[in-house]
Amino acid sequence: FTVTFDASGGDLEIDSKTVTYLSRYGDLPIPVTPGFTFQGWYLSVDEYGNGIGTQVQEDSIVSISHDHTLYASWERNDDVMYTVRHHLQSAPGSVEYILHETETSYWPAGGIVPIHHKSIAGYIGTGHPDPLTVLEDGSSSADLYYNIQSYSLYYFDGSGDLQDLQFQAGAPVTPPEDPQKTGFRFTGWDPAIPATMPMNDVTVMPT
Repeated sequence: FTVTFDASGGDLEIDSKTVTYLSRYGDLPIPVTPGFTFQGWYLSVDEYGNGIGTQVQEDSIVSISHDHTLYASWERNDDVMYTVRHHLQSAPGSVEYILHETETSYWPAGGIVPIHHKSIAGYIGTGHPDPLTVLEDGSSSADLYYNIQSYSLYYFDGSGDLQDLQFQAGAPVTPPEDPQKTGFRFTGWDPAIPATMPMNDVTVMPT
């Protein structure tokens, strides 16, 4: 008969094996699920997909005379601490970052926790943080980095087409080239282009 192993989402090297009625089950696979400890194989399953009822071990005798399924039982590991540090770009264009905030949270030991940038006014997260494996000793940590947010300077060129330049907030603004239009003399931008980029988009018109 064929025995199928249902690991309830856990990783398995094999998902079935052939057994003989009234003989030992023999070698049984050991599944792995981050954040949980495997408790054994069982003949029944609860509403959450966790094995219950009669436990089956390697020395257990096959007493079912047809194909059947064994269900893995799992116990959630104790939660342990992990740390996430948030670093902000020190100035527009700088490659230096300053520690802004340190957060501690908890997750099951051995589990894999997703790590995400948080919302910080005026800044935008860089890159895509990898998930963090939480170690039992609580030493797991991640460092996230944020650049100063960039905003757009919108302007109309001499052909009347809308253009834009990007500047980080607080960075010096380099004005676009003076537009040229036949029969007209350019006198400036309205409103005046700011010396440094504010924390918002800006639109200017040639006059």
